[in-house]
Amino acid sequence: LSYGPEGGIIAKMTDEEERAHVMMLLGKLEVEEPTRRQRAAIAIAAYIGDQAFLPETMDPHPAAVLAKEMSHPRATKHLLVDGSRALAIMGPHCAEYAGECLGELVNTMDPEVRFESIRALRNMGPGAAAGASAGLAKALTDVEDTPEPLRFQAARALEALGPGAAPAAAEALAAALKDEDLDVQLASCRALAAMGPAAADAATDALVEVLQRKGGFELKRLALDALTSMGVSAAAAADEVGKILRPKWGDDVALRRKAAVALGAMGQEETRRPLRQSLGDADARVAAAARETLAAASCERALQGSMALFDKLSEPYGQVAAQTPLEEPVAQTPLGAERGHQAEEGDTVEAQAVEATEPVAAQEVEEVAPAGDALAACEENVVGGASPAAAAQPPASTFADLISQAEVSAKARDDQARKDQAREDRVRLESQRVMQRMGIAEEEE
Repeated sequence: LSYGPEGGIIAKMTDEEERAHVMMLLGKLEVEEPTRRQRAAIAIAAYIGDQAFLPETMDPHPAAVLAKEMSHPRATKHLLVDGSRALAIMGPHCAEYAGECLGELVNTMDPEVRFESIRALRNMGPGAAAGASAGLAKALTDVEDTPEPLRFQAARALEALGPGAAPAAAEALAAALKDEDLDVQLASCRALAAMGPAAADAATDALVEVLQRKGGFELKRLALDALTSMGVSAAAAADEVGKILRPKWGDDVALRRKAAVALGAMGQEETRRPLRQSLGDADARVAAAARETLAAASCERALQGSMALFDKLSEPYGQVAAQTPLEEPVAQTPLGAERGHQAEEGDTVEAQAVEATEPVAAQEVEEVAPAGDALAACEENVVGGASPAAAAQPPASTFADLISQAEVSAKARDDQARKDQAREDRVRLESQRVMQRMGIAEEEE
């Protein structure tokens, strides 16, 4: 990599010669002539950006010299533009020396100087947050004097500054979510996501308002990303995020997946209920996102689905099952034994009941037998600890009857629909005939 024009003197230097060249530039930083100091600081920018051929210590630092020259009231536009570009090349290595200077240049009157200073701050990253975040926040909210492209760049720079900029800029970013320019809104959402929990107090309500808007799926996705980044600090938004999980006509599946992840990040007990319910979502990706979120939070009980919300021991069947030891089954007493009847081996419960009671008609026995089978099965399931759903399940004949009734009802509805259609057709034909007769009569007259 060459630090000079191809074929030039610097490009032909050896490593030792290049180190000597850097030391020469550092020496010019202390000369009396301002122009020579400025040129030397700009020329050394690429070496600082790559951290190449530099001594262990630099005093003064080239970025500090350049920032001082740019802060002078009589600094020319040429110096401000070239100096900002040089600081952008230095990147994070000059943040502590030039962040405050660039933060002031962000709100000057010249658009080119403002753009270059904002771009330099974005390249510097979190190290410039303390000195520049307030200036960027002012530019972001100054709608009258700051055009949309600069407001967009200011939001992007705040994203690069990260959580350190939240105390001075989180409120401005929250207000920018209502900016008239959509790109500014999107960049502000990304910046809030980068700041994380540090911006939660100032921005949670504004992000909830974004989720309540109609349309704007892209902005809503970014708002959910921001809430996910804020985690437990944004738990106040859990109710609104939970509403997104409910399937609706024309909704955004990707938005529901992000909502599941956001609820998991909030980590509150009340956020797990909608996640449990989403395990059975019609969209497999939403269900998978809910399952992964609950698994990451070690919510073993929630992974069982929405029915795990109910405590089984609070239900009557659960109490019976819990009180009956499984290893010692309760012996069933034959029904006829209470009246002195000795039950024979192989007798069914229904046969014992018939012998112990007065004779009944064979037809009545056949009608009662299925109910007796169901009752006996229910009693065995309850005593043996079976689930309430299995104990309460009706016999198969009941389901067959229900299916038969449903088929009869469907056929009746179809017959009625055909009759109604035929009646409408007859009325339409009769109306056409009447109109034709009226037309013929008018022609004869």
